[in-house]
Amino acid sequence: MTGTCPVYQRFDPLGLDYLADPYPTLAAVRSEAAAFYAPSVDMWVVTRHADIDAIFKDPATYSAAITQAPVFPLGRRAQEILAQGFGATPTMSNCDPPKHTRIRVHNVKAFSARRIAVLEPKVRLRPATLSPRSRRAAPTWSRL
Repeated sequence: MTGTCPVYQRFDPLGLDYLADPYPTLAAVRSEAAAFYAPSVDMWVVTRHADIDAIFKDPATYSAAITQAPVFPLGRRAQEILAQGFGATPTMSNCDPPKHTRIRVHNVKAFSARRIAVLEPKVRLRPATLSPRSRRAAPTWSRL
């Protein structure tokens, strides 16, 4: 970290060490600052639950609009493909209220505890219908 504006140069959320076990890195940066700038992804990182919770509850200050934006610039070929007419529709995760709220109402109903309980037997049977290779992995599935 440096100066009054915390910058953590070594933070790389896409690095192999971080992906394998992010907790030591998060503990280290959290002990130095609740939030910091990470040049590796050109983003601010917030590490404490209470701060994240406050951010989620304050869409007037913190927007979700870039939630699904690429972390790195798209390559030329990807840009060409997208320019041919791919029209991404905003989803619940990258909308701010009131649009987020309108979408969320439907998701809350669709994923109620009652509806999930009705689906659970079908979900638990699904591994048996998969290929033999997938069935060999069934013990992993049973932990779901």
